[in-house]
Amino acid sequence: MSAKSPKHNKKTKKNVIKNENLWQLEALEPKLLMSADLMPGVQDIQGSIEQPGEEDVYELVITETSKLFFDGVQGNNINWQLDSIVNNEPVNQFSSQALTGSSDKFKVLTPGTYRLTVDGNNQTVDNYKFRILGEQAAETLTTNQAVTGELTGSNQAKLFRISVSKGDSLFFKGDATNQGQWSLFDNRGNQVINNGYLTNDHGVLTVNEDGDYWLSIEGAPNTEKSNYNFTLYQQAKQAPITTTLTTLNSIQFQPGGQYVYDITLENTGLLALDFLIQPDSGISWSVVNKITNQNVLLNSREAILSLNQGEYRITLSNNGRFTGENQLRLLAASQNDNFVALPLSFDYTPETSYQAQLKAIHVTEPGNYTVDTQDKTYNYSLYDKYYHLITKTTLSDSNSIINLPKGDFYLWLDPQLATTVSYTLNISRQSEQPVVAETNPVVNSPLVLNTTTTINGINGYKTTSYALNVTDTSYLSLNLYYYISAEIYDSNNQLVQSLAGATNHKILLEKGSYTVKFNTYYYNTNYTAYLSPIQTLTPNQAVSIAPESVTQPHFLAVNLVAGQRYAISATPSNNISNSINVNLYDNNQLLQSGNAYQSRNGHWYDQNMVFIVPHDGVYYLEVPAHSTETHTYSLQTGTITNVAYEIGNAYQGGDFNYQDQINHPFEITQADKYLLSNYVDANSYMVMKLMDSDGKVTDISNQTQLIDLAAGHYTLQVNKTANRSGA
Repeated sequence: MSAKSPKHNKKTKKNVIKNENLWQLEALEPKLLMSADLMPGVQDIQGSIEQPGEEDVYELVITETSKLFFDGVQGNNINWQLDSIVNNEPVNQFSSQALTGSSDKFKVLTPGTYRLTVDGNNQTVDNYKFRILGEQAAETLTTNQAVTGELTGSNQAKLFRISVSKGDSLFFKGDATNQGQWSLFDNRGNQVINNGYLTNDHGVLTVNEDGDYWLSIEGAPNTEKSNYNFTLYQQAKQAPITTTLTTLNSIQFQPGGQYVYDITLENTGLLALDFLIQPDSGISWSVVNKITNQNVLLNSREAILSLNQGEYRITLSNNGRFTGENQLRLLAASQNDNFVALPLSFDYTPETSYQAQLKAIHVTEPGNYTVDTQDKTYNYSLYDKYYHLITKTTLSDSNSIINLPKGDFYLWLDPQLATTVSYTLNISRQSEQPVVAETNPVVNSPLVLNTTTTINGINGYKTTSYALNVTDTSYLSLNLYYYISAEIYDSNNQLVQSLAGATNHKILLEKGSYTVKFNTYYYNTNYTAYLSPIQTLTPNQAVSIAPESVTQPHFLAVNLVAGQRYAISATPSNNISNSINVNLYDNNQLLQSGNAYQSRNGHWYDQNMVFIVPHDGVYYLEVPAHSTETHTYSLQTGTITNVAYEIGNAYQGGDFNYQDQINHPFEITQADKYLLSNYVDANSYMVMKLMDSDGKVTDISNQTQLIDLAAGHYTLQVNKTANRSGA
């Protein structure tokens, strides 16, 4: 919007109000009333729109970089807009909006001339009032203690300054009696929180750079006076604590706090988080694989995780108001443990009253077992030998009954209440067992493979059994439809795996005889099964798969090294441009999916899946079957090269292999805006990503942009999206 010429009864003489020589405000029309607030750094401005279409224009002259908060106080249907003046042309700082609206603006303005325009919405005529608060007006906020105060005048705001360091966590605790809203701005004036309610809590917020944050407390519209009461909790970033299994780690929880632990798992298996005091519902945790930098778990309260061998970082986040002490220990169970046969006894004392049990157990005789809980409450879970959850519930009766099949399992018992006296919990088999018979069993009939099979479940719950003979280590692909689950037993009638859910399951089976039991529930349903032998694929070599009439998946065993980059490609004999989906498994756990198509002549659609594995060992690549052409699969070993980069210098890199990656580490010593100009050859399908020290990644390929960078270490990461060469 452009300012109209002042009305004939308004003179063009400027009134000037200076504020400690850092900035000054000039009214282009003397009729507008302005009065300096007694508080340093605050300017109260009032005026009126006297006729439709009128605009009142202020000129703001900034002599040194200043942080200013624009607070609209009074003015129904009145709008305002801030523009900077560059080469006599306006450049928008904040667009036209309601003067008393909730989107008050905190701006960092560099030296120059700015124009603030106030006008009526449509045909509105009315009085208005607003304030400009400089950073000198901000009160230093003491975090971690209650802050109270009073706002007078409709929509009047209070500005606070908070000294922060990169990595600090912040938590805003509101109060139900408050009225109004709050906003939070970072050191550059960027809005972190926009108009949160003063009645509500908010967290956890992580500070992105050293400096000052700015908190505005804004009164409710049309309220002459309102009180506020809040607490802003601040906690410095905690350096990761390296811990070991069963070690007790003391924690002092406070709202918004984050607590980080690093642990190395020597074996693939279950990892359990055992708190000696049951954690508040606002506490959650996330898990990251440190080798692959992939999230394993995000903001969960699930106490037991199935993890591969490797290095992990566990971050506890207090997203609520809980304050208090606790202790955490990590427990693990794996196939390397000694599976202890039932019956079992667990002793509890006041000193260990909250310590959970994660035990590898063996059930020789299947049936009903009694858990004598001594009138205590426990979280109970049972996992099969391959770390899949079978059942999960709460035990609270003195003699809870659990049903256990034959086989090896992992038992989780987590007491929910403290004890003041010692006691023993016993798990034993009942002397009298119910008689359970299969309904219409199909015993020793071979499992139907390579086609879809229907099971009639119309007569209610039904178990149907099939025999499966595996002559060499193979993958069983079992696609279950709705209203069906499955259990797989070995020749000793031990449960190998339980399966549920309408999806395609992959089960790695060693040589031997198995029984596959399907459970159906009142409806006709289907399953499809494939048994796939496993071929060996050696890195940097190739293996060919000929066309087959049966489109069952194929599996390739590969021996890989942790932290190494690999690329899988597939070249068809007839050069047909179909996508080839590939899945990477660690035993039965899917790690990554992607595309492996590579034409013989090179086309734009060439794609190779690139991956990094979390630990040394044998992995399995699932590739599709093809009925018309031979496919040759190759696994290329890549390299990760680090080439240091210095700010301000131009760097030109050449072409490199698809499976490789180039990292350019550099350091920012001073937080500021930096112009990043880069170009990667589109014909080479290279991409460039910027990664900060916390692992946050931003794609910046073929872009020139002005970006805010905090002080710290960064990496420019260059790789490819297709296996093509270019200049």
